[in-house]
Amino acid sequence: GYLGEAGYINATLGFVIGMAGWIYILYEVFSGEAGKAASKSGNKALVIAFGAMRMIVTIGWA
Repeated sequence: GYLGEAGYINATLGFVIGMAGWIYILYEVFSGEAGKAASKSGNKALVIAFGAMRMIVTIGWA
């Protein structure tokens, strides 16, 4: 994470904290309340947008 890159904390600790946050976000988007609400909404545009967001969060922009 930023704090590790900036030298405020150990780089490995910053990485672990950042990865834990990323895994939590992935859980929320795929299996958490947000993911369930999007799939149950029945709104095609929302489902497509959520699918795109899942890919961006998982893979990134590149």
